[in-house]
Amino acid sequence: MASILIVIYHSMPEFDVVLPIVTQLKSENRDLDIEIAITNEKLYERLRRTPLYMHAIEKNGIEITTIFRKDLIDRSVARKSIFLRTITRIHSFLCEPYHFIRFFGSMVRADIYMHEFTKQMYQVYMLYLMAFWSGKRIYTYNHAGSLNFNTRAKRVSRWGKSVALSFDERAEGTFHAMGYDTVKTIGHPWFFPAWKSLIVDYAEESGTGRGHIVIYSRNIHPDCMDADIYENLHMEAYRAIGEIFGEIRIVVKPHPKEDMTNLEHIIERSGMGRYIEISNEHPMVLAIGAIVAISLYTSAILSAIAMGTPAVEYYRESSNFREREPTGSAYAGIGIRSCSEEEELKSFLISMKKGEYESPQIYERFSGKYDLSPLLIDDASEKESS
Repeated sequence: MASILIVIYHSMPEFDVVLPIVTQLKSENRDLDIEIAITNEKLYERLRRTPLYMHAIEKNGIEITTIFRKDLIDRSVARKSIFLRTITRIHSFLCEPYHFIRFFGSMVRADIYMHEFTKQMYQVYMLYLMAFWSGKRIYTYNHAGSLNFNTRAKRVSRWGKSVALSFDERAEGTFHAMGYDTVKTIGHPWFFPAWKSLIVDYAEESGTGRGHIVIYSRNIHPDCMDADIYENLHMEAYRAIGEIFGEIRIVVKPHPKEDMTNLEHIIERSGMGRYIEISNEHPMVLAIGAIVAISLYTSAILSAIAMGTPAVEYYRESSNFREREPTGSAYAGIGIRSCSEEEELKSFLISMKKGEYESPQIYERFSGKYDLSPLLIDDASEKESS
């Protein structure tokens, strides 16, 4: 039986990539063993509290292994000092032999290793040592569904070789600029047919509501969301929805790193709090029953596109946005409707309400078009031996 070992250490959005990939692979090859090793205790606890992810893990027969590292110094404190970060990393390396022993059997059994693309080497250098010794392959992936067209990203460590998995050919240049020699385009995981089928089944079983409008929010961040823009986008979106649709349920899906207290205060000040609810349900599940999805610059808009739900990006660029995204929003760049003013948003909602919405071409580009052959052990072995 072929085996893949996936190490999760960065954030919850990693599961938004690896679970669709695994679901599609398992639908095509049941004789495949998948193990996910989680190095972060908080991530593991959040995973257990996320029904969709647990449903996918159970359905696909995925084995979950925990190899928690106890930090000498709390990371929120260590981030404030180079000295403290250095001490924390040295401690991690010194503790590594213990984790190596626990993890050794998993590494030996696996034919392929996978981990998140920023290559935090103190988290995964065991994999590279084993790969160097055994010749096994390592694939890395983006930890969220963003497209990364022309994104200015930090270079990754050159220590050890791995292959980057890209969601679209147009993002390959970004990975090469990060230092990856080899990039394989597999398609966008959220559009994989087996994953979409699992989402629909889960939504039916869980009784997800319908007839709402979903807003995909994001956190305030120096690269892409100023605090004043964040508040204005929320207020304006609520106001536009109320004017066009009246008393309709609005579901806000927050970003994993969003300040919930601030978001709740904004909702309260909007005067529409009785119609607005915050949900941590998966964005694809929320899209199924939604009339329309509004994205405040987040890759979650692709969740709505994948499920065939009308979607619009509502966003005004932050002061530093072009430093990271020199060509502007990647979502607007691929033909997804985007607007930056309240009147534009109202016009979109009116036209959508009249049935004038047309799915962007990206829906056809991604739907049913994928290539997971690099992760099919037999195919990859043949290519390497040829």
